[in-house]
Amino acid sequence: MKILAKPVKMIAVFDEKGVPTPLRFMVEEDGVRHVVKVDHVVSAEAVRPAGMDALVFRCQSEVRGVLKQYEIVYRVKPHQWELYKA
Repeated sequence: MKILAKPVKMIAVFDEKGVPTPLRFMVEEDGVRHVVKVDHVVSAEAVRPAGMDALVFRCQSEVRGVLKQYEIVYRVKPHQWELYKA
């Protein structure tokens, strides 16, 4: 996997404690928008890079017939999602 750190538009569900579960996101590549459904969250981990709270989700999805693994990061304070590794 290579580091991308691309901002994405995410649809997620938050539980009563405020913990998100990613469902699907939209990413733009070469001017074309793709919607990726998060098929499986393999793991979720709370981290604090540079003193900023974040959640790292290791996920996998079938994209155009190929099983892909990737990491999505949710930055808690600015409420931003990014496709970190793919």
